[in-house]
Amino acid sequence: MVGEDTIDSEQRREAWTVLVPVRYPLREEGIQTLRGAVNLAESHPEASLVILHVNLRHAGHSITSTDLQATVEAAVGPLTATYVVREGYLLEDEILAEAYDQKADCIALGTNHVPRREWLVRRLLGPPLALGTHLQRHANPPIEVVEIDQ
Repeated sequence: MVGEDTIDSEQRREAWTVLVPVRYPLREEGIQTLRGAVNLAESHPEASLVILHVNLRHAGHSITSTDLQATVEAAVGPLTATYVVREGYLLEDEILAEAYDQKADCIALGTNHVPRREWLVRRLLGPPLALGTHLQRHANPPIEVVEIDQ
C-alpha cells in the first residue's frame, strides 16, 4: 500500500495541466491563444489541456461544453482536451476556481485578453492590474501564468 501511494504521488508530479480560458464566440486572438496553449502542453511530457469558457451571468447568454468543443475543434482541429464551461459573475474568480479544481500548473492567457470589467475600469480610472498579474497574486497555491503573444 505504501508503495502504491508513492507511485501515485510521483505520477501526479509528472503530470502537468495547462488551463486556457477562452471567449465565445472564438475570435482570431482566441485561436492564437489556443494554438499557443496546445504548443505549451505538447512541450511537457504527460501534459493535459483544459479549455475553459466562463458564462458571465450578467451577460445574459450561455453555451455548453459541447458548443465550446465543436467551436474549438472547428478552429484548430481535434484536440485531446477537457472542455469546461463555468457560470459566474467575475471572470478572474472563475478562472482561479477552475485552476484550483483542475490542479492546474499553468494558466495560458492571450496578451490582448482584457476582461470587460477591466476595460470599463480603464475607461474610468486608468490602467488597472493586468489579468495575469491578478491571477498570480490571488492563486492559492501559486500558479504559473504564461502570456501567449497574439
